[in-house]
Amino acid sequence: MNELDELGKRANEAAEWFLRLKDDQVSDHDLSQWLEWCAVPENLREFQRLRQTWSGFEQVGPAAAEMLETLLDTPRPAGAPERVAGFGKGWVAASAVAAMALVAAGYIYFVRTTTVPAEARMLAGPPTIQSSMLPDGSTLTLAPNTQVDVDFGTGHRDLELSNGEAYFKVHPDKTKPFTVKASGVRVTAVGTAFDVRARADRVVVTVQEGIVEVAREDGAGDDAGRWRVNAGYQISYNVSTRAARIASVDAGRALSWREGRLEYFSEPLEAVAADVSRYSSRPIEISDSRIARLTFTGTVFTGSIDDWLAAVQETFPVRVVVGDDQRIVLVSTER
Repeated sequence: MNELDELGKRANEAAEWFLRLKDDQVSDHDLSQWLEWCAVPENLREFQRLRQTWSGFEQVGPAAAEMLETLLDTPRPAGAPERVAGFGKGWVAASAVAAMALVAAGYIYFVRTTTVPAEARMLAGPPTIQSSMLPDGSTLTLAPNTQVDVDFGTGHRDLELSNGEAYFKVHPDKTKPFTVKASGVRVTAVGTAFDVRARADRVVVTVQEGIVEVAREDGAGDDAGRWRVNAGYQISYNVSTRAARIASVDAGRALSWREGRLEYFSEPLEAVAADVSRYSSRPIEISDSRIARLTFTGTVFTGSIDDWLAAVQETFPVRVVVGDDQRIVLVSTER
């Protein structure tokens, strides 16, 4: 098995363990196997990367949480080996869980919650996901490298989104429409939950609850420039052609960026790279239009961006080049 295959196998195992530990009825045998798996340093590091993108250790079942409390007080015996073959109360198992607990505690800082004044400019910097309470009781979650200007006054609730992504859970108020402006369109809702992803050339709106209205800002009053989007649907608006496409989607998967997963189906590689770049400490760019038009289907774990870059090199005619300024550029390997 080559190195890339091992990385992919380890990533899949980490995801399977995390999902299994969320089960309230997780068995003692599973807990034992999990701790043995974590005793391998590479496995533990992969699990930590996955854990960093989820909203806290409390998401695992009570059995794992209780085991955490017990093992945190277990000291390391003198001369103990670095790996364990079984469950027991070895210091490596305790260290594995303790390390993950520290990651969970760190996530409280990683996802900050603030209260926003009626007029404000909000910015989530890399790699911070920021959750905020708006003046009307609505909630807003910003993806990294996303800026939103807030203007709440008499008779209106207006927000303007720069390039980036934001999720809105709107408090109902029929007297004050809730409007988000992004890249030449307005998204209006009364009481609903929806997501807006904006780039210079495209806006994607995913509706999780209720109904939103999307309209061009160029003054078009006819139906050609106005669309109603129901829950479970997504509208993709092309800024240059001013055309829109509405499709049924799994809203849970489309909004999984809040849980550290970016899900794509036949998405242009250029758009995927732009999204992933927001979660990276190093900017990611594409230098060749032939690469930009390639389509990508799959999941990107925002805590394992290097693994995704490695997979891209294996899947596409692409080479990853890191510049002196640490900027990552995807270049074509074809002549």
